[in-house]
Amino acid sequence: MGHVRLGAPAALAVVAAAFAVSRATIAALGVHFDVSLVPWLWQLLDLGLLRHRLAESVWHLHSQPPLFNLAVGVGLKLFPGHFSGGFHALFLVLGLTAALSLEVLLERLGFRRVVAVALAVLISCAPWWLVYENWLYYEYPVMCLLIVAALVLTEFVRDWRLRWGIPFFLLLAVIVYTRASFQVVWMLLVVAVLVVVRRDAGRRILLAAAVPILLVSLLYAKNVVQFGVPSTTSWFGMNLARITLWANPQSETDRLVAEGKLSRVALVPPFSPLSKYDAADLPSASHTGIPALDRPLKANGGVNLNDKAYIELSRRYLKDSLRYIRYHPTGYLRGVAKAAGKLSVPATDYSYVYPQRSKIRAWDRVFNGLVYWRTPWTHGIGIALPLLYVLGVLFGLSQLVRAVRHRTAPGATLVVLFLWVTVTYLLLLASLTDFGENERVHLPIDPFVLVLAALAVRGVLRSSP
Repeated sequence: MGHVRLGAPAALAVVAAAFAVSRATIAALGVHFDVSLVPWLWQLLDLGLLRHRLAESVWHLHSQPPLFNLAVGVGLKLFPGHFSGGFHALFLVLGLTAALSLEVLLERLGFRRVVAVALAVLISCAPWWLVYENWLYYEYPVMCLLIVAALVLTEFVRDWRLRWGIPFFLLLAVIVYTRASFQVVWMLLVVAVLVVVRRDAGRRILLAAAVPILLVSLLYAKNVVQFGVPSTTSWFGMNLARITLWANPQSETDRLVAEGKLSRVALVPPFSPLSKYDAADLPSASHTGIPALDRPLKANGGVNLNDKAYIELSRRYLKDSLRYIRYHPTGYLRGVAKAAGKLSVPATDYSYVYPQRSKIRAWDRVFNGLVYWRTPWTHGIGIALPLLYVLGVLFGLSQLVRAVRHRTAPGATLVVLFLWVTVTYLLLLASLTDFGENERVHLPIDPFVLVLAALAVRGVLRSSP
């Protein structure tokens, strides 16, 4: 039998049709766009402030990068009566764009068109793609932006034209402005790898990256001047405390506090309401007159983690976490192992998306069983997930070594290296610095992980006799 032949428009039409049919199917099964948790999300300011004091509140945001709060605030203003429908439409547009971009990207990475279509359909109809597409949160837009960025990079590496290079790095900057896990160091790593591999294009790469990196640097400068926070988020210390102080037996922390090696802040779970820290001898934060900084609670009673007091709290947690690592390194390694274990759980195993997952539970079980090798006896872990991580990271590393050795690389390899840098960066960050919600943290790189694994398998098949 001959190979199935598809023209480029037909290939995109198949992906678009699969996207439309799958979305209509899950809608018929009762999946709806969920905004019910928006008022309670730690990452969002009080919705009243986003409605009525948007610019002021986002300007004084230190807990998170600004774009997610800004987007929700603009949505509240533009379509107050159709808030859910407006964002659902936006997420569908993002999803379709990402699905079509993924098909083209796969072709440009050397897959035959029919294989590229099959992979694009499988990934864009994966249960984790479907459920996160129906929940108002930043992981899904970041995933879509990463896929589009990879496609834009395929254009940039063709002839190093700035008209493609600048948009590529601007997309990376938008991601940094949206998701706290992605910091400027990620952008710099991407620049460094591209320049090292293609020194002949180094000047063009640096020119393309200059303005986007400047825009990100301005956000860092604002946070340093306003809050003394050299990051897009003031939560790093509290995140690190979850993998050190709170991923381990409470008795260990109690002992270190009793010995005077840790402060009393270590006795309180990170991200707790300020009322829990009464015995921690915290200095009272000065009143600023800015509601986003002065109110410990939101109007609905939820915790306002952008209260100015959390900046000092996070610093205390950071000091205690570093001391914990110094005095009890095995405890930290135990926390890292737990974090890595959570990274090996499918993204649909996150409580906030359970209502949507329940409507497509059969498909979720089938996909996780066939693709991630998850069984009832693996305690939630998809056995293939860590294997896919290792396979993708090693494959990307081999491509980097080969490219450095030959002092050049074709465009497809450069795109693979971008996927590899992104996957490796997020896996290391999530494993080493946080424990708690790692099952959702890997969602943005899930498509990249599967693409890298597919490339690695293809390479093995081609090299076999």
